[in-house]
Amino acid sequence: MALAFQELQIASPMINTLALNLIAAVMGWDNETATEEYAWLQLMSSMKYDGYSDFRAGVRFLESLVSWLRHFDAADRPAAYDFVKTRLVYISTLEMQRVIETFVPEIVTPYLRRSVGARLGIKPYEVWKTAEAAQAFSYRLRRCLFVGLSDGSRIDVLRRTNAGRLSQEQVVPMMNVDDEKWRSLAKDLRKVGVHHYVSTMQARDALRGRVLEAEAKLPTKSWGRAIVTEGMLLPDKMKIGAVDKNTRIPTATSTVDKPIVEMCGKYYDHELYKRLERHCKEAGQSDMKYGYADCALPLILEHNTPNNSIPMLWAETDGPQGMHPLFLRRDRHG
Repeated sequence: MALAFQELQIASPMINTLALNLIAAVMGWDNETATEEYAWLQLMSSMKYDGYSDFRAGVRFLESLVSWLRHFDAADRPAAYDFVKTRLVYISTLEMQRVIETFVPEIVTPYLRRSVGARLGIKPYEVWKTAEAAQAFSYRLRRCLFVGLSDGSRIDVLRRTNAGRLSQEQVVPMMNVDDEKWRSLAKDLRKVGVHHYVSTMQARDALRGRVLEAEAKLPTKSWGRAIVTEGMLLPDKMKIGAVDKNTRIPTATSTVDKPIVEMCGKYYDHELYKRLERHCKEAGQSDMKYGYADCALPLILEHNTPNNSIPMLWAETDGPQGMHPLFLRRDRHG
């Protein structure tokens, strides 16, 4: 084992050097440019991108970048590389963990303090002033139920972060539980909170609209008031291109993003839409050039790439104009 480890330590820099040289060749860099870009690539690879969980065996960011850049025409490669360097948003494992760690103290606790304070007729900051108020707070926290809505809920991290604060019975890892279980859970639920660790303005607005629609159409619903919160709200300006206010589809009017918006169309394979057609039709889409719901995000999450990021980053198809991913996405809808 010791010998194998030493060999890996020796081989790893050689692999990186080969990948860097290949990138330079693909991009047509001179020595001065290559030296400058190597420093940035090595830093970002080691600090962030190599931590992506869905790289194939033996492949990390630099190797994936070489393959991805080769897929584009030589004239388009500078725009693709510049997009990765200046517009890509990558949320690492450590960054996501910090967002999850703040959920209970910064979202749940203030909400419960206000609730307990209102019931006892005291200020929220006075909740822990008396034994009665502190006990009321603990009781309300114990009645909270936390339900994971997707793989991104990171229930393992939530449980570990809040050990001693939340019990195992308060956490349901997924929504797909049987009717009997839901009925038993609903007996104690009066208010429902939907919390996103990371959310966009578009996603938040859409969710709030659906909550209002559900409240209007489901008079016999088992919950009371629903609130929507997020740990990190991503601004609309993060989207690729200028978004049409009516269609919400990116256009090539943005000088900065014009090349990448055009590439989203040029290197799009409609086989992707056919594979995800049922899911896409739910969002009223006729193609997947800009990702689910035409969100056009340049976003990568360490555990998987969201399907509302531009497919040019994550899609892989075998069609006539096959798409090649930089960060391969695990697809649940295909």
